Amino acid sequence: MYIDHLLEFNFDYRIDVQPQGNVNIDALTQAMRHILFGLNRKYLGVRKFGHFPPDRKFWAVCVKEGDNRTKGVHYHLLLHSPVERIDWINDILLPWSKLRMGSGEDARPYPTWVQTKGWGHVPCDELDNVPLLRVERCKDVEASVRYNMKNWNAQSSDAFIIGLSET
Repeated sequence: MYIDHLLEFNFDYRIDVQPQGNVNIDALTQAMRHILFGLNRKYLGVRKFGHFPPDRKFWAVCVKEGDNRTKGVHYHLLLHSPVERIDWINDILLPWSKLRMGSGEDARPYPTWVQTKGWGHVPCDELDNVPLLRVERCKDVEASVRYNMKNWNAQSSDAFIIGLSET
């Protein structure tokens, strides 16, 4: 039922947050609010977009996956975009790299690159550097929605929407 409702929206981009970054859910939510605000301001061309309907502004569905026992905690986001294309490097990755975790001057920046074991990794190999955020266009929206929501339970708070209720 929820999946069918989400399929009514056109999700253009998929963002995966790697588990090696150790980004907690509150920090991720705040960072994505900042990024979505910048996207709305840049592409919609207005200063106040809170009154826009959901199909006319940027917002994201975020789903937490993993439990740190069997699988590292990571996140999948589906980004709704009212425009055909965005410059995801300048609009998502660069703002992410400029954000700070925590508050104050000693707060460390969000990690941009993390090290992970590549496919076929053996102990003598070096770790691969991969971006913490993997952004790509959705080739098949239905498959992306079903994959992101595969372990979601309506009783838990592991999935939520960022960018609609805040504006």
